[in-house]
Amino acid sequence: VLIYSELAGMYPDSVGGMTVCMGDAFDKYTKWPKIITMWSYWYGWVPAIAVMSLLIGEYVNQMFGTNFSAYQAACVVMTLLFVMNYFGIVLSEKIQMVIALITVAPLAIIITVAFFKGAIHLSNLFPFRPYGDWGPIQNPEGLWTSGVSWLGIGAAYYVATWSSLAFECITVYVGEYKDPVKDTVKA
Repeated sequence: VLIYSELAGMYPDSVGGMTVCMGDAFDKYTKWPKIITMWSYWYGWVPAIAVMSLLIGEYVNQMFGTNFSAYQAACVVMTLLFVMNYFGIVLSEKIQMVIALITVAPLAIIITVAFFKGAIHLSNLFPFRPYGDWGPIQNPEGLWTSGVSWLGIGAAYYVATWSSLAFECITVYVGEYKDPVKDTVKA
């Protein structure tokens, strides 16, 4: 996280994330780090966009009872995303805010109602033990030394790492901040 911040802070006029910062940092020596970073992004995100678009298409079909193929629905989703991003970050930001509110509002209502109705019992959370099974690895006693526990800990570390790497999205916009040094820290 600190490396991303430092790299973005060194090139406050660059917008575009690690690929652009990498290019700024290494261009005077060689073009290869920038090229490798660009292709790495492409290689990692293009399949993810396609898979997520197919999933969204399938969810829309199930939710509204339409009979489009998942491929057709995915093409519509990708076209909408392209149009949204084509008109700039301000429109994208507003649309993402609406989507976030639509997503978070029902969850907040459900949690609030459950809390006030007394449906949340802390006894369900304590003592915290990793019960469960995962295929041939089982942990009915809730032992921390079992294989299920280690799989769960590994999954938690994966989620934590993925979340901390999302910090890069903050560095994408460093060049657009009014005061890059202060605003990066706030972000």
